[in-house]
Amino acid sequence: MARNQAAEAMEYASRAVALDAKSSTARLALSYAWQSQRDLSKALTEARLATELNPSDALAWARRAEIEVVMSAPDEAQASLDKAIALEPDLPRAQALKGFIALAKGDADAALALFNTAIEHNAAEPLAWYGRAMARIRLGQNDDGRRDLEVAVTLDPGNAELRAYLARSYADADRMDEAVAQNDLARRLDPLSPTPWYFEALRRQDANDPVGAIQAAEEAQRRNGNRTVLRPASLIGQDSATREANMSRSYEMMGWYGAMQRAAADAVTRDPQSGAAHHFLASALANEGQSEFARMSSLLQAQLRQRPGQWPLPPQYYVPGLPILDGPRALSTEETSDLFERQPNHFSVSAIGGNNGTIGGSLLASHAWQTGQISAGYFDYRTDGWREGSDFRTRAAQIDIQQQLTSKLTIYGQIRQQERSSGDLIQALAPNLAGSTQTHRNTTYDVGQAGFRYDVSPNEQWLGNAAFTHAPSDFIKVQPINKVTTFQSEGEGRTNARVAELQYLHAWETQSVQAGGGTYNETGSQGYVIYINPGHRLLTSSSSMGFGRHDNAYAIWQGRYGDGWTLFGGASYDQMESSGNFRLGKWSPKLGVSYAMPSGLTLRAAGYRSVASFSTLQQSLRPATFNGFTDAPEDSSGTVSTRYVIAADQRFGTTAKAGVELSARSVHVPGMGCPGAECTAYWPERAHRAYASWAPLEWLALTAEWRYDSVHRPLAFDEKATNGVATPMRIRTQQIPLRAWVRLGAGFSSSVEVRQVRQDVLGWSNYSNSLWSDNFWVTNVSVRQSIDGDRYWWEFAINNLFDRDFQFQDSTATGSTHPPEFLPGRSYSLRVSARW
Repeated sequence: MARNQAAEAMEYASRAVALDAKSSTARLALSYAWQSQRDLSKALTEARLATELNPSDALAWARRAEIEVVMSAPDEAQASLDKAIALEPDLPRAQALKGFIALAKGDADAALALFNTAIEHNAAEPLAWYGRAMARIRLGQNDDGRRDLEVAVTLDPGNAELRAYLARSYADADRMDEAVAQNDLARRLDPLSPTPWYFEALRRQDANDPVGAIQAAEEAQRRNGNRTVLRPASLIGQDSATREANMSRSYEMMGWYGAMQRAAADAVTRDPQSGAAHHFLASALANEGQSEFARMSSLLQAQLRQRPGQWPLPPQYYVPGLPILDGPRALSTEETSDLFERQPNHFSVSAIGGNNGTIGGSLLASHAWQTGQISAGYFDYRTDGWREGSDFRTRAAQIDIQQQLTSKLTIYGQIRQQERSSGDLIQALAPNLAGSTQTHRNTTYDVGQAGFRYDVSPNEQWLGNAAFTHAPSDFIKVQPINKVTTFQSEGEGRTNARVAELQYLHAWETQSVQAGGGTYNETGSQGYVIYINPGHRLLTSSSSMGFGRHDNAYAIWQGRYGDGWTLFGGASYDQMESSGNFRLGKWSPKLGVSYAMPSGLTLRAAGYRSVASFSTLQQSLRPATFNGFTDAPEDSSGTVSTRYVIAADQRFGTTAKAGVELSARSVHVPGMGCPGAECTAYWPERAHRAYASWAPLEWLALTAEWRYDSVHRPLAFDEKATNGVATPMRIRTQQIPLRAWVRLGAGFSSSVEVRQVRQDVLGWSNYSNSLWSDNFWVTNVSVRQSIDGDRYWWEFAINNLFDRDFQFQDSTATGSTHPPEFLPGRSYSLRVSARW
């Protein structure tokens, strides 16, 4: 073993067991041999056999505790170690092991005291110095932690993992030459370890080198399976997902949005327990139209799984449908879940200003202690809009608190308020199509939320969430009928909504299951007055009451078989009712398959049914993806949709990625086109995507995408429909975004996007079909400077550089807003951000 001859060690250990199967010493030797063969489960089995064969063997109990620590089972490790210490109080490494157990339970203060004791007993033990370094860094004592890492490396100079952690510590202190030297040495000492490559990826990302960061991260992913000597196979996927998620900033910086969405969905599929992976997915969906429910649900999963000391989620991330270019990313500081970012205190401030009266800002502060964290944030944004009547203002404030009650149970609470005031934000290609009505609406959301996470084991978890929303609103709507006649309606209403959910997740080495369910109830009232031309009241409606209910249950399974095959299956049941508008009970089957080839090509296919919930329900614990495809449609409540999708993604070394996704969706909208509750409108949709991203040079990144969307809302409904008109009836949109990112040096970088858009719209006008179309190009440019590892940055952007005037029809079916991809007329903005 000491000579790294794993095969010979296994042969000799197996012989020893064959000669004397009841020898605890032979079993311990076989335990070490199995660990060298990267099979920790069998290593633990042999250690347990050793303690059963000889319960008075302190070394056997210590070995068992050591493997249980590696398997992330701190309670079991503590029990084993207590028995070892009871048998031999001065057992070597005992105090250090106790320190790692305390660290695994989240008690860095206790861990620090135990590591101090271990060093007093044996100052030549590198494991104790390494453990004390980790405890100090967790407590925010980075300088002291770095000095401990230097001692650990001095005591064990051939340990590649220790040198990699020292390199990361040097990078955090901006000692880049030393960081590079230590990481290079770590890679030479252990070419198979992913750790030096991962820390190199983080260093390059902080140094404004996203191309190098992605390349290093790819190298780490290739070596991830080699960690099975230190991590069980069931946890390797968690490591892989977290590493992929921490590259979010690099994908965003280069404009590799297609590759980013693919990587984020893969990270969630590999490890649905990872808060970092869910945060990654939320970021990837931040500027994707009609994916707000999936984004908000990913945020809920992220916040329930977040550990104390990490960057909290900013308040603008909780504002659904934020109609700002770049969406919630526009005012967000960038963060990772890296160990060196887990600090007691965090503070960030960001601001934006531009033409059209655009101004905004965000503040975020948090304080963490050993077992909990509290944070508070405020966000304010306002603009006069890109046209008359498209003004928008929103304010949001929130307070979050989480507390770890035991090593397994963490509770979470949040209160937030959002005020939203807006005009007509929907873009329309023709003046008499949807979106042309002048509307002004004010809405306030008061939300209280509580949740919990119970970690039965590293592979088994319960989540719970309950929330209450109070949403009063008022509106004014002006709709011109002809040159002399105008309808004007004024109204107000309020909605109260309650939701309670539970989710169970269990992962094995090759399979995992997610199952859960929830109940949602809302009650509301509204009243309105309709005028024909100003001052002439036509109709008054007294306050009317409404209700909605949605109960659901689901189970999702995935299993890996053979070389590269993964199967997915599941089903959900939804029972809904809405004030007599509709009532349904629907089973939704889900099937999928993926095949990952050694060449880097991954093929995926899925078919699944979904049921849309009520719009007031902004987040849910239900999985937002299935086999890497979004499974949270933005449809009217009660809409039943069936989607069939196939995709192929290819990695070309570490510098290029490409993919294509073809999707067909059939949408059945209840109560559309007739007054009865049993009417159903059938709307077929197509959504196709392709991307190709390439970094030919370390300072240059290129990407090209293709998007095609077809939405058909015909006048003819099924046989139960008797009347009604849907306008526009058909929307076909093709987009080709081309982007280039260039690193200029001294922290500066620049990006250019040229986007071609063609759209054809068939609508209903003057009792006949009419066809409108537009074909235009939009050019966007930006310059950015990152300072001190991106702790400070500013960016100046010009969108629609050549001031192209165009018309574009929003294809949303619900009338809800979402981050726009482009707007008519030139706009410019300056964004600044700082974080500590």
